[in-house]
Amino acid sequence: MLIYLIFLAASLSRLSADKAGHLQTSDYWAQSIWDGGPGQLMWEDTTRYLNTLNIDGRIFPGEIRLFAPSGNWESSVELDIWRVNTIIADTGGIIYAGCSYDSSMVLKSRLVKLKDYGNSFVWEKTLGGSDVYSLFLLKNGNLLAGAGTYLYIFPDAELEPVYIKSFSGNILSLYQPWDFNYVYLGTSAGQIWYSNKNGAQGTWEKCPGLPYQAGSINQIFESSNKIFYACTGPGYGGKVFWSVEKEGIYWDLLKSFSGIDAIYSICEDPSHNLYISGVSNDGSGKLYTSSDSGKSWQTINSPWEEADFYHILADSNGSLYVGGWCRGAKAPKGMIFTSKDKGETWDTLYKPQGVCPSYIKALYQTREGILLTGGDTNVVLRSGYSTTGWLESSVYDVFENASRVNRSLQFKRLHWDGNLNGGNIKIKERSGLLDSIPDSMLGWDRCYPVPQDGNPVDYNGAFDGDRYIQYRVELSSSSSIKTPVVSLIYTKFTYDTTCPYIVSAIASDGDSALPGIDDDDYVDIKFSESMNASRIETRNIDKALKLSQGHSWRSDSGRGVIKRTGEWVTPSILRIYLSTLRIGDGAGYPPTIEIGDTITPDSTIIQDVWDNPCFSPCVITGSFSKTGTEESRKWEVGSGKLKIYPNPFSTKTVISYSSLVISEKNLNDQLPMTNNLQHVVLRIYDLSGRLIKTLVNENKSPSTYKFKLHKDSLKSGIYFLKLTVDNKTIDTQKLILLK
Repeated sequence: MLIYLIFLAASLSRLSADKAGHLQTSDYWAQSIWDGGPGQLMWEDTTRYLNTLNIDGRIFPGEIRLFAPSGNWESSVELDIWRVNTIIADTGGIIYAGCSYDSSMVLKSRLVKLKDYGNSFVWEKTLGGSDVYSLFLLKNGNLLAGAGTYLYIFPDAELEPVYIKSFSGNILSLYQPWDFNYVYLGTSAGQIWYSNKNGAQGTWEKCPGLPYQAGSINQIFESSNKIFYACTGPGYGGKVFWSVEKEGIYWDLLKSFSGIDAIYSICEDPSHNLYISGVSNDGSGKLYTSSDSGKSWQTINSPWEEADFYHILADSNGSLYVGGWCRGAKAPKGMIFTSKDKGETWDTLYKPQGVCPSYIKALYQTREGILLTGGDTNVVLRSGYSTTGWLESSVYDVFENASRVNRSLQFKRLHWDGNLNGGNIKIKERSGLLDSIPDSMLGWDRCYPVPQDGNPVDYNGAFDGDRYIQYRVELSSSSSIKTPVVSLIYTKFTYDTTCPYIVSAIASDGDSALPGIDDDDYVDIKFSESMNASRIETRNIDKALKLSQGHSWRSDSGRGVIKRTGEWVTPSILRIYLSTLRIGDGAGYPPTIEIGDTITPDSTIIQDVWDNPCFSPCVITGSFSKTGTEESRKWEVGSGKLKIYPNPFSTKTVISYSSLVISEKNLNDQLPMTNNLQHVVLRIYDLSGRLIKTLVNENKSPSTYKFKLHKDSLKSGIYFLKLTVDNKTIDTQKLILLK
């Protein structure tokens, strides 16, 4: 009986056999995606979890990793530049920064390449023009750079740039959609240009329909519903233009914002809300949102009253980031703010400390969540991963579809997949009882973590028999640019749902050779597994082990007693000693039990050690007379078994069963099996042991058969399926119908 937890989206069931040949049910709880977010106590949505700190499973749906940006800031290596205007990052921690530097009071453009998220310098390149205002990595790997009015391309992002074209006005924005190869370019002259050949030289054309009064094209953006937007200003007021055609060539005015000097930036959150940032004519910072693709706009709270908000970003979990130039009673300063509630409230994510840019001109978030920024300083600032974090799963109900808790559940193994990446991963597990979650759960500080290699190990964080389980992931790293990653939590648990059955009921004459039933005669009842050792005595024996034909175990035709309380010779063998004690007139009368009587156990009394009920009947064999004893011959079940899939089921299920010969086994020798036809009976009983339906009742040759059971013939509930061959019980399985 082992338990593994797997966190994929569903629970699976299999059958396995212990050393005694008893069948067990193996289930899995697996989770490998966490993009549903926190807040769910009980495990219902397979993408959600209960609580977290410095971890957000929505950023990478298939991974648990430390959160970025953490709000702790580090500087890149110092660069030979004056200011950073734009930043873009490639995979593997590569950063490109578009900058300018002062050479004898003359501004010149400079492009810088860094690696390790700014920890190491790779190269720098001086381009034409005064500033590198825009950068874009094309799908083919080439890097586009707008340096003043000049456009350059770096084939495969290599060192040497290739000059493409000069435009009227500085190149402020570049963009390429993911689903086709057009490239768009916006200038300070209020123009949008496009190329249909990945920005190759000589293929650029100007988009019609955009008036000169548009002002500077600060950003070109494509929403999730394939609409293009352009933010403009200053000079002619803050405006937003849009293009609803796939090619993004024809543009119309979407919104002119009264009293707004410029709209600098636009973004979209996972809920498809648009956000724009800018500055009003009186110098106050302005933020707007739209939930209808820009047809209508509403003002949202501003994190700083006097400000130029140059950038607004929304990450994959809906957090907003705003950066710009904040003014006030003190000297102007560059600041970054963040909001987790769509702009209702804001927290300060960055304010000048150590390195003090007077404005934030560049703001970029990598796929990993790391925030990169720059302004009028000679470094790129980085807010990387948190150093520690944890995530607690929702609570999983192992017996969600069961009518009661089965105490056979055992917790012994836990496994995870992932990558340490130089950090540390701790996986813990705890459990609780019925109706006591999470109060009675074992504290996390008392749970032993699974070793760093993630291999399955014996685990003591959960208690056998508990109904609810929960796991906790704890991550830590000494580096802000590295995080350990967990991609799968896996636990398998095994519990016993197989109903026990009576293998045999054999009468014995005891030590006395007297004919008929005397005071040392007994019946050995052998069960298929260890039982709950119920107390069987005179007062309850005829109910617990009901005999057919109205017969009784008790003397005097049921008015008397049995010799003593039933003796559990072994956990699976119950011995009943009979008595002839007289209750009425006369010399005493034996009980009415006879060879050939059928014993029908009471399933509420006769159960296995895991509370699974026994209801299968069995015919008494053997003899109460020495001359007819059969004590040396015992009947044992062959290798036939039932398999049900799916189980539980809601529409139909397939029952597979084997019709194998039951072998009569001597104490020393086993007789060979035969190929004769056998009488096979497959029946469904309810919880009380009442026969509901006979599925099979015919002679069959030894083989494996399948039966398809439809829901129409049953009501929702729990049933037991029993297979007998030649009047011997082969297997009994629980069957659950959910409608």
